Amino acid sequence: MSKYIYSLFFLFICFSTLAQEEGYIEEERVVEFEEIALEKARDLGTYIEIISDKDSRSSDVSEATELAVGLFLDEYQRVQVSSLHRTEVQSFPIREYLDRIGLLSYRKVELEWFDVHQVSDIKLGTDGKYHGVITVYQRFKGYTNDEVVYEDVTEKNIEVILDKISKNVGGTIVNNWDVFLGDINVIETREK
Repeated sequence: MSKYIYSLFFLFICFSTLAQEEGYIEEERVVEFEEIALEKARDLGTYIEIISDKDSRSSDVSEATELAVGLFLDEYQRVQVSSLHRTEVQSFPIREYLDRIGLLSYRKVELEWFDVHQVSDIKLGTDGKYHGVITVYQRFKGYTNDEVVYEDVTEKNIEVILDKISKNVGGTIVNNWDVFLGDINVIETREK
């Protein structure tokens, strides 16, 4: 929890000057945006590992689910999933995606994110928010007993969004910036 308080304080300091600037993000701010976005993407990977671990306590799964959902712009952001056994890519709202991970029929599931790439394609959207993309690789393993019965590696793009948040501080409205995750899209699924 202190990690997020630090992140919010860091965001306030780093992005406060952006609150007055419309349609422009300074180059040095892009680096800060990337660092926070990458941290949130890694955090999501950690929460997914907890949720997918059949040995996790239900209270830990519930907490990890809430923390994971809180990383997103809203609960309507979607996560695409794929399999080597089907050609279609399915898409679920973030909370449903997380719930489905816990319901998989494998005795044990390992879901790991690796090779997380820098944020790219940072652009100002028509919605007044900055948007970028992080590419990650996800390794999925499903076990029955102690044997891996299914395994794949999926390349995914995670949309990241820099949004202005207005807060009332002592009767004054202060605009700060925060980084959120958006939709997660499948690029390619392949065998290990």
